[in-house]
Amino acid sequence: MRTPQAVKDEAKEMTDEYKSRIVHLGPYNGYEAFVLEILEDVEIGFPEVYLYKEGEPVFTVCGPESFEVMDAATKATRARRKAAREAKLNK
Repeated sequence: MRTPQAVKDEAKEMTDEYKSRIVHLGPYNGYEAFVLEILEDVEIGFPEVYLYKEGEPVFTVCGPESFEVMDAATKATRARRKAAREAKLNK
């Protein structure tokens, strides 16, 4: 999935300051979750996760909750990919 402009705008301050990229994690409670991956060796605290739904403001999750969102979104993505592979095999 391409990173929506609204997510890029929300992450702009961090992406301007650090060499980084925005990575799509997957679905989370009706939103698409993205994380800012910093490509430099810096210690800045918890990851920033951005929750996006078209037509709504981007919601930023930081602090310990960001790990919960990241875990749930990546599990959902793995499950979706597995289901797609199985459906392909069963054709």
